[in-house]
Amino acid sequence: MRLLEYKQDLANHGYTVVGGDMHYEALAEEKCQPIKMTNMSYLSKSTSYVEDLIDAADKDWDIEQEKTDFFLANYADILRGKYPEWQIVSFRIVVGRVCLDFYNFKTRETGYLCLSAELQDRIEIRFDVPSTSNGPDAKYLVSFGYFNGGQRRTKVTEYIEHSRREIDFFFKDPERTDPFSDEQYVEIAEYANF
Repeated sequence: MRLLEYKQDLANHGYTVVGGDMHYEALAEEKCQPIKMTNMSYLSKSTSYVEDLIDAADKDWDIEQEKTDFFLANYADILRGKYPEWQIVSFRIVVGRVCLDFYNFKTRETGYLCLSAELQDRIEIRFDVPSTSNGPDAKYLVSFGYFNGGQRRTKVTEYIEHSRREIDFFFKDPERTDPFSDEQYVEIAEYANF
């Protein structure tokens, strides 16, 4: 087994995973494979499968947008699986937040939703992303929230082929609160041939 540890600044969209063989700036949703999202935090809580994810949704839109946008008006039922034509096609990780890009494979509409750990103690989600090279699905375990006495933390563990990466996300300035700031970095421990 090989271990490599390093630190890296994030730029532009930072850490983004797309369900297809394309750059996030050239995202063609209709060519993406759906990404499966599983809430892992409910295993240790009394809440249901998606209710804590629904509670964690950043409602950063106004009431007028919700009246005219089907996705925003129905995001809770979309997360509950009542509209299976809406699928996740990419996701982005930043400190304290995971942002989801949805695509409706019937109507070709898009939707965007962020989940924030500000109101939650800790959320753990697993993403299963289909391989673009006929290999096994890649798995991403994402934990974000407040750990160890109130420390805000975001961690991703990637399982791709025969490698595992443990990625911790940080603000360069710990006093920052803007989750979409370019002033973020990651510390990575990469294990190969384990």
